[in-house]
Amino acid sequence: MYRYDIEGNMVQEAGYLTNGTKCSEFRYIYDSYGQQIERKVLLQPEGADPVGSVRRGYNFQGRVVFEEYLSPDGTSQSQHTYRYNTKGELISGTERPEGQTEEVKYVYKFHNDNQGNWKIRIKYIDDVPVVYEEREYTYY
Repeated sequence: MYRYDIEGNMVQEAGYLTNGTKCSEFRYIYDSYGQQIERKVLLQPEGADPVGSVRRGYNFQGRVVFEEYLSPDGTSQSQHTYRYNTKGELISGTERPEGQTEEVKYVYKFHNDNQGNWKIRIKYIDDVPVVYEEREYTYY
């Protein structure tokens, strides 16, 4: 079952078993621009791994610049920040993984095609490549 606000944003999501028993429920909170800033877990399936909430912050262009993942008891599990270039591509950020007190900073470097679209993106942490992504475009 889904419920929406008057702007068309999903504000509640509930799952039911075949016998009609509610087995999961999520609530979504939005800012005045209609951007989802929080997902709350109210009920989750029995036996499932615990799922926590997520909080998000946005820049004036509507891009996510901050995410915090919370455990079911509300304590912070991990935090992420994001920076974008003028084309809206993710260029750098920070991560504080679960169980760590230090933030990890990363940078993306791009190799563009003749049309200016990135075809290779490499994620670096401390100048060491850790993720390599490649994509292909077909131009008509």
